[in-house]
Amino acid sequence: MTRSLKGGLARSFDRLSDRLGGVKPVFASFGPGDASWIAPASGTVIIRAWSGGASGAVFGGGSSPQTVTGGGGGAYGEKRLEVSLGQSLSVSVGAGGPPVSGYGGSSYDGKDGGPTSVTFPGGGLALTGGRKGVTAANASPSAGGVASGGDVNRDGGRGGTPAQAPEVGRGTNPGAPGTNDTQTLVYGGGGAGGPDDRAPVGAGRGGSYLTYETGGPGAMPGGGGSTGSASSFRGLSGAGGDGLVIIEFYEGGMAG
Repeated sequence: MTRSLKGGLARSFDRLSDRLGGVKPVFASFGPGDASWIAPASGTVIIRAWSGGASGAVFGGGSSPQTVTGGGGGAYGEKRLEVSLGQSLSVSVGAGGPPVSGYGGSSYDGKDGGPTSVTFPGGGLALTGGRKGVTAANASPSAGGVASGGDVNRDGGRGGTPAQAPEVGRGTNPGAPGTNDTQTLVYGGGGAGGPDDRAPVGAGRGGSYLTYETGGPGAMPGGGGSTGSASSFRGLSGAGGDGLVIIEFYEGGMAG
């Protein structure tokens, strides 16, 4: 699905282009699903991509499992290319892991985030989705997504456990991680999506534990969802944030 950039986001990109010497790029953005982008002229393309964040697990109570993890955040990749008129890029954007529900004593793992890829002549960006939240005794944090093939490759943040706080993604402009529940020491928050290094779009914030039954969702792009509880009522974990691809096109090329 193609999305337009509006309002404050578009104005932020205008300010960015002013700092790049007044070159005004044309933007195309893509949500979950498959699509293609065709160069309207020869020039420079900057591809910025995030994979989907994972959803958190649902805890059903009892002595086992003792811990539940939040979903891992999606990865981030960036690639600069020179393109010719009519050249096509194939885009596939991963969705966030859907929320998981449970009722009365049953525990359920979350769902992995979807992978994102952008294929171009001679190569491509490949980003795995964040790994699902799990229910297990002494569970390890759920891993964030991994990026490859870019000029910039940033892993997503790990989901949280009670013993280890959820992570931000790696880079200079990260989204914030979710927060763990500090009262029961059972529930982990979601990891943040992998960050880009350029304003204005940063990684999605990880989901935070909200109430005893419901976990917070991860923000787009690529935030991991938090955990939920099904020990007394129907519980729902937080969904992972969807992935995103933004293509910036500079007709005739750009300096630097």
